[in-house]
Formats: sequence, C-alpha cells, structure tokens
Amino acid sequence: MTVIVFMGNEAGAGVTGNMISIALALASEMNCTITLFENHAGNNGIMNYLKPHENVNCVCEEDYLSSLYRNSLTRSKSEYTVEEIVQNRLYYYGKPAQNQLAHDYGMTYMISEVLNDIKSIEKVRNNFVFVDAKLSGTENSKYLIEKADLIVVNLTQNRSGIRDFLINYPDISEKAVFVVSDFDANDESSRAEINNLMLFHRNRTFVLPHCSDFRFSAESGDLIEFFNNGWESEQKNWYEDKTAHGERVFYFKSLKNVSRSIMVMLNEIRESKEAKKRV
Repeated sequence: MTVIVFMGNEAGAGVTGNMISIALALASEMNCTITLFENHAGNNGIMNYLKPHENVNCVCEEDYLSSLYRNSLTRSKSEYTVEEIVQNRLYYYGKPAQNQLAHDYGMTYMISEVLNDIKSIEKVRNNFVFVDAKLSGTENSKYLIEKADLIVVNLTQNRSGIRDFLINYPDISEKAVFVVSDFDANDESSRAEINNLMLFHRNRTFVLPHCSDFRFSAESGDLIEFFNNGWESEQKNWYEDKTAHGERVFYFKSLKNVSRSIMVMLNEIRESKEAKKRV
C-alpha cells in the first residue's frame, strides 16, 4: 500500500477539493484503486463534496474496528464504512463526525491501526491511500508525514505563507509535490515571488488555477459531475478566453499536468516497492 498525504500550508489551501480532483483524475488514468481518508474531525468533509446519497454506492454497510474509539472518555465504538465512488477505482473510508479534541486525542493512538485496516480491505488492497491531513502539529499528523511515500503540499498564493511553510517543514521537501491552489495567473507580481521562493522545487511545483465552476461544484457537492463534464475538454486558445468556459479548460489542463506528474511518481514508488520485495 502506498500512502499519499495531502496537506496545506495554511487555512484555505484547498486540500480536500484538490485531493478529490487529483484522485478522480488518477482513477481515470491509472489501473489502480485509490482510497480516500480524512485525518481530521468534521462532518465527513470529503463526502460533502461528493453528495453520497446521489453519487456513491455503499460497498460495506458496517466495518467496525473494535479496537478504535471515537471518544476515549465514553469508549464508544467508532463505525468506519467503505463506500465506492468510482466503480472498482475510487473508495472512501469514512468515519463519524466528532469534535477536534476528541479526534486528535484518539487518533494519536489509532492512526497506525486505521492504515492497517485500510490495507486489509480486499477491494483496496495493495494500492493507494490518499489522506486529507491538516497542519495541526499533532502526533498523528507527524506520524502520517513520516509514513507517507509522497506528500502533496497545497499552497495558497501567499508569499509569506509559502515562505513560512518552507522554513517550518524543511525535511519533507525530498518527497513532496507542491500545488498552488486557486492560482491567479494575472497576478504577475505574485507569480514572480512564488517562482523565486520555489526555485529549488520548480520541477515539482504546479498550479491549479481559480475556477468559479469548480468552487461552485465543491460547495454544492457536485465535483463528480464537474469532473465528468470537463475532463475531456480541449481548447487551443484557452489562455485568451476569459469566460467561465476558458476557466474550466485552463483548470482541467492544469489538473491533467499535475495528475500525470504525480502518476509518474506513484508508478516509480510502486515499482521500487515491488523491486524490494523481489530482493
């Protein structure tokens, strides 16, 4: 199993939306299965983007992890379910909503067991797990960063925010890909500043541009429909087109660029792991 952790340099970096978009892209392009998991409290944020009652089919009604507890004070069982998002390709490993304190306290002891449980699920075995992680400095976040085979760092188009992240997390650069979210190509001064900051990571720095339709689809839970309608879009003069259609084409061209680069990296990771097994 290969673990890819998605994290952000600060609030508003678009971690969840970018992770889902990249997962949908890779599910379309790669012969693999991808499981989505979120390492933070909330009302199933991933599924809010996907509107489960319309877009997914339940694969497993109840998958209890008897050793895991939602709240260590009440010792109540945590119910995890596996739901199919794209047939035989993309799955969601879900958990109940809970407050952040209870989640962080419990996950400090549970995160390794959660990953092992995902690894044991027959339908998703030996493939990729995408983890939506937040920068909270908790032990479980540190564990995920350590265990990750690849880290996708989502960045705001904010010079000081990017600089602070690179200073605070210097050790993850070797296995990181950087994605500037909600990118404004018309902000030339910001583009120049980011190019200077990311000089040593230029080959692994990508952008996902601002797209009003993407934001609306994320807020309304229609990302799958947005993806299906836009993935094959092509237009030669997309850069000059300032309409919503031009935004969509630019967004999907950028998504294909970052997704296919990540796909190459994941294939290299998988081949490396298989080679080590043969030794």
